[in-house]
Amino acid sequence: MAAAYRQAFAASQPGFNMRKIIASLIMLAILAAWIALAGTIGSQMTDAPRGLQLVFYVVAGIGWVLPLRPVFFWMNANVKPDQDEA
Repeated sequence: MAAAYRQAFAASQPGFNMRKIIASLIMLAILAAWIALAGTIGSQMTDAPRGLQLVFYVVAGIGWVLPLRPVFFWMNANVKPDQDEA
């Protein structure tokens, strides 16, 4: 019973190539929103102390990875090693 459920669930999931396309679109949307947000906040920080600006730009420059981690994990879920090169 459990094997049949897993098989039906796996069949309903998008294929790896479709996951790559969907994940790419999601990543572009998240990055566009992140850039707009960081640019808006950054433009308001012109009078802030240099140390605060440094911290903001380091966080804004590296922090975009955190919202994308679930997308990367979803995109590569249930991928066979031979499919990874596609």
